[in-house]
Amino acid sequence: MIRFFRHYVPLNLLLLVLIETLILGGSIYAGVSARFLDGSVIPPELDPLLPKALTFAVVMLGLMTASGLYDLEWQGGVRALLQRLGLSFGLGLVTMSLLFYFFPALLVGGALSFCLSDWHCWVFCSVVPCSFAGHASARSRPAPW
Repeated sequence: MIRFFRHYVPLNLLLLVLIETLILGGSIYAGVSARFLDGSVIPPELDPLLPKALTFAVVMLGLMTASGLYDLEWQGGVRALLQRLGLSFGLGLVTMSLLFYFFPALLVGGALSFCLSDWHCWVFCSVVPCSFAGHASARSRPAPW
C-alpha cells in the first residue's frame, strides 16, 4: 500500500487507474487517427490533442469512480460490472457532449471520432478490469490459463 494524502491506497488500484488513464487518453488519439485514416491531413484546429485527451480521461475516471468501478471490496459478477461500466460511459457521453457545447475548444473533430474513441474505451476498459489480477471479480475465480 502507498500512502497518498494520509490514506493508504493499494498498489494494484493505482496500477489499474494508471492503465485505464492511458487507455482513455490513447483512445482519443486512436479515434482521431481512425477518423482521418483515408490519408487526409488532420485539421489544425484539432491540435493539440493532449489537453483534450486529458480532459476526457479525467471526466471518465471521475464517472467510473462515481459508479463504483474502483471498489476493491465489491463482490458482484461480470454482468453487474458491465452494467456499471455502461452507466459510466453513458454518463460520460452526456457529460462530454455538454463540455463540447460549453467549451468548443475541446471538440475532437465531430461525432465519429468521439464515438470511435468512446467505443475503444468501452472495449479496453471492460477487458482490463476483468483480467486485472487485483480486481474483485478476478479474485473470486482462478484464471483460465
